[in-house]
Amino acid sequence: MTGDPERKITDALERQLVAPPDVPLDVIVELAPDPVGSSATAAEMKESFEKAAAPVNEAIARKGGEVVDSVWLNRTLHAKVPAANVRDLTGLEEVAALDSPRPIEPE
Repeated sequence: MTGDPERKITDALERQLVAPPDVPLDVIVELAPDPVGSSATAAEMKESFEKAAAPVNEAIARKGGEVVDSVWLNRTLHAKVPAANVRDLTGLEEVAALDSPRPIEPE
């Protein structure tokens, strides 16, 4: 997915980008939709996720951040990234969106 890099950052995360440049922010990185499709096996979907996540993991590390968790089922990474470097991740074609973590609340 390419698209407008500025539109990849949610409003919730955008509000946090005023933090001092070296402050690590919690960022949820949503990867582009799975190209293998819904008829793929779990193993194929996991392999596709790992392939898409690899360059994103590397970019996060180069920007002084770290991936602290990943979930292949919904194609997300949880990372800590210095505030000054979050926008740089929008240029990666594998990245569909960047968001702040949100607690899951029961209905």
